[in-house]
Amino acid sequence: MKIIQSFWSTNEKIEETNFGWLTPKFNAISWTLSSLLLNKFYEVALYTDKQGNDFLISKLNLPYKEVHTILDELNIYHKNFWALPKIKAYSVQDKPFLHIDGDVFIWEPFPEQILKGEIISQNLEVTTEYYQEAWDEISTYLDYIPAEINSYISKTNNFACNMGIFGGNDIDFIQKYASKSFEFAEKNKSLPEKVFGGNFNIFFEQVLLYEMMAGNNKESSFLIEDIPSDNEYVGYGNFDEVPFKRTYLHLLGNYKRNVQVCKIMEIYLVVNFPEYFKRIVTAFPDDYLYLNELDYTFTKNENEQRISNFIEDIKNGFDNELNNDYLFNRDITCITLHKFFFDCRENNIDFTIKKLRGNYIDTFSLDEMVDTVIVISEADELKNIISVDEIDLLILEKTENAILFSHLKNELLEMLDDDALEEQNDFLEMVENRLNYYLKNRIILVY
Repeated sequence: MKIIQSFWSTNEKIEETNFGWLTPKFNAISWTLSSLLLNKFYEVALYTDKQGNDFLISKLNLPYKEVHTILDELNIYHKNFWALPKIKAYSVQDKPFLHIDGDVFIWEPFPEQILKGEIISQNLEVTTEYYQEAWDEISTYLDYIPAEINSYISKTNNFACNMGIFGGNDIDFIQKYASKSFEFAEKNKSLPEKVFGGNFNIFFEQVLLYEMMAGNNKESSFLIEDIPSDNEYVGYGNFDEVPFKRTYLHLLGNYKRNVQVCKIMEIYLVVNFPEYFKRIVTAFPDDYLYLNELDYTFTKNENEQRISNFIEDIKNGFDNELNNDYLFNRDITCITLHKFFFDCRENNIDFTIKKLRGNYIDTFSLDEMVDTVIVISEADELKNIISVDEIDLLILEKTENAILFSHLKNELLEMLDDDALEEQNDFLEMVENRLNYYLKNRIILVY
């Protein structure tokens, strides 16, 4: 089966456009990491425009087997029609294919049984008030509504297909769908002049697909069997769980604008593909001025040495100087320790916890409510701020000095009253989850 991706620059300068991400560099990091992970298992074809070719191929040298520069013809459409390049890419396929979004990451091949599907998509989702509010906002401004989605409009159906991946073997149906989808968009191409048009994509892409399948008695093979509501995609940005708990991530929606998720995605690229990270640095030099202090060589060997040295320094108490070198080493070290932490929990193995430097407690007042937060120092200018409560502050206080997990548990249990002790298993599970959260945010080290 042919594996494809599509990227449309919307005729904007890629180095200056965020494409829905927190900043432009994270869009580039996502495309880099997505293509590299796909390339481990498949030869991938890219459908793009001239600027996409110049950036992804000429500048980043991403490992695509084929590149088709056909999407400049979409420049007559508003940039809010971000699903159009996908529809265009579907429409030019005459053999079985699977399209993978540039914010999707895999750590194992797609199941062969899935690839045999007549129609393939990520998962079925329940459309909630989020979809309904979006539809109410745009529907009165539409010049054309295809009959195929009448069941959605009448609320007979309330499903859509998430299309983080999409394709299949029923090319005739997919071509009919792509044609109808493009017609839906084309006849409403003036929509962004009247109202925000970004939400229109979910209707001419995801809702239309489900309704056309339902109307033609077609079924999709879903990569993920769970059926979440459209606003309940939990864990799809958990880079701290790959590949030992998750082998598929999709940074849909707000994940793209989450500092924690974007930062850990970036660190994952640094650790695993440093030579490609160097190309990101070259493309966005102003975002990486701190690297000038590190004399970093962008190699896996240096990464491994830095990680080893950082752990030893923490063990021996040599962590007095808080500088960019410390923060960089902290970042690449913590992301490598999640598997160790997971194995210790699964096998009841004791381990040591040490709170790291480079974070501080602060408070914010909002509507007469005081919120306690931890501000995590970063080598770049991004601010990563997380809310904490009393138990967080207590745990972090007890880990100021290195402490065995078994000792930490005992000290915390001693503080519980008799009623709370009856729920100690739930309490200890909560503590373990909080430790994982601290590790993900680079607040603690475990060894």
